[in-house]
Amino acid sequence: MNERQTVDEIIELEQLWSNGSVMAYHVTPTFNVRLIEQNGINPEYSTGKLKASWYVAKHGILWAIAHCSARHGIPTGELSVATVMLPRNAIKRSAFPKMFYVYDMYRIATFSPATHFITLQEGNDV
Repeated sequence: MNERQTVDEIIELEQLWSNGSVMAYHVTPTFNVRLIEQNGINPEYSTGKLKASWYVAKHGILWAIAHCSARHGIPTGELSVATVMLPRNAIKRSAFPKMFYVYDMYRIATFSPATHFITLQEGNDV
């Protein structure tokens, strides 16, 4: 990552925060992608005790991929990462430092294969 990209990312994040939105990432099995693209990320499908949708910031993506793979027994090659814009006031802090959650359904901006982020990390771009 070069200096210009870093400055651009900081400017983008500042604009998002001033806009009241936060860029967040949600890891899910790839077989869920079509349904999520149609309807958004729905907390009703949560398999945990808390009926919420779970997210991480950019620095937590690799952790979330590993967590989702282990928790659901799905190989990382069968996971996807959704990018979502969340209203800052909807975000709830988790006891886990890398995670946060929301109770409402939100549409995704983009999907990428989880392996994309792993490859980026290997090249030190994440």
